[in-house]
Amino acid sequence: MLSKLLLGANVGIIVLLPNTTIHRECVNIQDEQTAYDALEKTSIELNWQNFGFGYFLKSVAGFGSTNSQYWSFWHNDSSDNTFLSSQVGASDYDISTDGHVIGLSLTAFDQTFQPITKPPYSPFELICPEIIAVDVDFYINEDKTSKLELKPLDEFIIKLEIKNTDKEIDIDNLEIEITIKEIDAGDDLTGSEELDLNSDDKEELTFEFEIPFDVEEGNYELEIIIFGKDDEEFIHRKTLSYKLEIEKEKHELLINLDLSNTINCNEESELYIDIKNIGKKDEDVTLEIVNENLGINFYEELELEEGEKERIREKILPIEKGVFDILLKVNYDEKTEEITKQIIVECLEENFKTVQSSEQQTLLQTAFATKEIVLTKNVPTNNYSKATMNFWTFSGLIIFNMILVIVVVLLLRKK
Repeated sequence: MLSKLLLGANVGIIVLLPNTTIHRECVNIQDEQTAYDALEKTSIELNWQNFGFGYFLKSVAGFGSTNSQYWSFWHNDSSDNTFLSSQVGASDYDISTDGHVIGLSLTAFDQTFQPITKPPYSPFELICPEIIAVDVDFYINEDKTSKLELKPLDEFIIKLEIKNTDKEIDIDNLEIEITIKEIDAGDDLTGSEELDLNSDDKEELTFEFEIPFDVEEGNYELEIIIFGKDDEEFIHRKTLSYKLEIEKEKHELLINLDLSNTINCNEESELYIDIKNIGKKDEDVTLEIVNENLGINFYEELELEEGEKERIREKILPIEKGVFDILLKVNYDEKTEEITKQIIVECLEENFKTVQSSEQQTLLQTAFATKEIVLTKNVPTNNYSKATMNFWTFSGLIIFNMILVIVVVLLLRKK
């Protein structure tokens, strides 16, 4: 957000001195300040007397009030390039925007107690010259336009070229804020940037906004504020205002099919249907998709109010590979719209074999790591496996035990 100083204003001051000298000066005041605060920032010496309810100006640049002349406070009449005598004192004259020119003069009063001598008037632009020049271009859905007529979900692009026209003054921390007021359900859409703008230099900026789909038809205010301080801490500001017009068709839906471009056969996937009512009327809508190859047989009826959206999920199970078109039929307002999305169905048999082979190799590696024996059909005849050796060892033990038993029996008979 912009600095609080932005809420103040630049003020032009003109002082007519009794020696006919005219003093012109531009000052900046902050928020909730008055003409008194502005006059206090001038380079001329001012002497005030505080009465508690207001300030009385006793002297300016050493020229004091007399019995017949007083320092009078003047302000600009915006409808005419002249000064009017203020009906309130300087401390009660609030200033919150640029463009104000105030004045002082030492003058006598007529029979109705109105001041007679007014200071000469100069336009605000001459007293507070602008050194920031701005060129603005607008685009709607990438097309350059001068007519700010938009629809829901339009892409609105603002391109700014900002130039410092002064050849000596640098502006540090130049702040740019763009606001589309109350367009998003009562909230603002905003964008901001900050940069340094050296003397006689320029910068280009781009801001992008998407108009909300549920925006109400009507007019909205676009405000561009550019604000920064120069090397001497003086504030420079430029404010631009535009009118946006939002128009909606009587009947209009925005529909999108959301599904991966490639899916697997015999594997369940999800299809999403996003539907938004961006028209002015409520709609009765029917949706239909039929595709046997993709296992889809979908039909649904729904009601969509103005500015309402709906997301529908449908599961699909393709049974064969190939390239297929999904055709969505949407009926509303006694008309039919068709939306087609092409998808590729793959059957990953080769990938499955590759995975299976990989798993077998992993099992073999694990077996050898744990010193387990994996029997194969092609065992060389000149090599004996540990299992074969164990067989003959076990057989020899049996024969040895049988012979031992026979010998014992014969010995017992001889006795």
